[in-house]
Amino acid sequence: MTKIITALLMAALTASASFAKAPPPGTGFQDVPANVMIMLDTSGSMGYYIDNGDVKYPFDVDFDSAGNIYVAKYYDEIAKYDSAGNFVTSWGSYDYSGSTDGKFQHIYSMELDSNDNVYVADYRQGRVQKFDSDGNHLLNIDITTSSIRGLTIDNFNNLYVINGDGKVEAYDSSGNYISTWSYNLSAYMIAHDSSNNIYVSSYSNKQIYKLTSTGTLIQTFYPTMIDSFGVEVDIRPYGIEVDNDGNIWVSDINNYKIHKYDSSGGLLESFGSYGSSVGKFRYPVGLAMDNSGNIWNADYRNHRIQTPAGTELISQTTSETRLSQAKKAIKDLVSNSSLTAGANFGLMEWNYNATMVVPISSDGANDIYNSVDGLSAGGGTYLDNAMDLAQSYFTGAESPMDAGAWCQNNLLIVVSDGFWI
Repeated sequence: MTKIITALLMAALTASASFAKAPPPGTGFQDVPANVMIMLDTSGSMGYYIDNGDVKYPFDVDFDSAGNIYVAKYYDEIAKYDSAGNFVTSWGSYDYSGSTDGKFQHIYSMELDSNDNVYVADYRQGRVQKFDSDGNHLLNIDITTSSIRGLTIDNFNNLYVINGDGKVEAYDSSGNYISTWSYNLSAYMIAHDSSNNIYVSSYSNKQIYKLTSTGTLIQTFYPTMIDSFGVEVDIRPYGIEVDNDGNIWVSDINNYKIHKYDSSGGLLESFGSYGSSVGKFRYPVGLAMDNSGNIWNADYRNHRIQTPAGTELISQTTSETRLSQAKKAIKDLVSNSSLTAGANFGLMEWNYNATMVVPISSDGANDIYNSVDGLSAGGGTYLDNAMDLAQSYFTGAESPMDAGAWCQNNLLIVVSDGFWI
């Protein structure tokens, strides 16, 4: 991102410097200032952290046979780390077309098979994408509904997914459809135990379902917790995992806790409370067991992978985003008097819509410097709307162009991370 912004703004700097030294070409004698419109992308992806392997908004986590760590980020990326938490590689981005291999429309869950292949629940595209451990795309498995939630892979590499109707679909290791279990489970997440029994967490029904690998219902229980008054109350289960002893672990996004139950559904222990420090949770989602039998949680809003008891594995370590770095580059440009002396500046922000933040004027550089820090990232990315606004602005009644000049340079600088339509 740094290189992208630098390349774009250096072009503007060079052009602006030439405006300060000589009149625009074609005027012959008039020293007419150029008009420079900076068009800043403030869409949601500009809020992403810029360091490699960030764990912004993790939704799930898993481990391969060598202990490498894989983090599924809801906003369309898989990041791989070594067993010490050092970044190795990442892949994925938002798929605007809705069908591009290796891109996603929000990741809901992820799991690895016994060959260290990575299966990703591509939520809004209604498919599972399969990759090798380096992120090379291998296979697409289209499910029977338009969306997908949780997935798990049993000891024979059979795949079980929660479809958009809250039902379970089963596929073999080659992605061939086997069956759909017709129970209306209203399920979100799914797990399996060492005997290949399948466990489903139903947030809506407030139940945990245990089924055989062929879909026969074995057990149902209502997971509970002890509230601050010492009263046992039902919870709404979300993420789910089963450890080597058959204990069932459940994430509780409403109460910011992780609960541990025995194989019969009896509450053994609850962990955590609301907060941002290690050992607390702000939105505990996916759960996974590592090769040593430890349970880990993807804490979505704390941008952290940690155990229920509060051992941190990976966390976000920087506050620098694409947008914050773009702001710094823009402020460097507009605060350089040798560059601004020959040009009038203005600022537009664009995401879903485009808005003129600072109209082009001789005071525009100063106004941009004082206002750009107030912009925040959010929304989609539609460059056409920004270009339409620029055209109407330069050709309309409020146009900054000097009608008396024979010729005048007008420059648009688009500052973006490149994710636009």
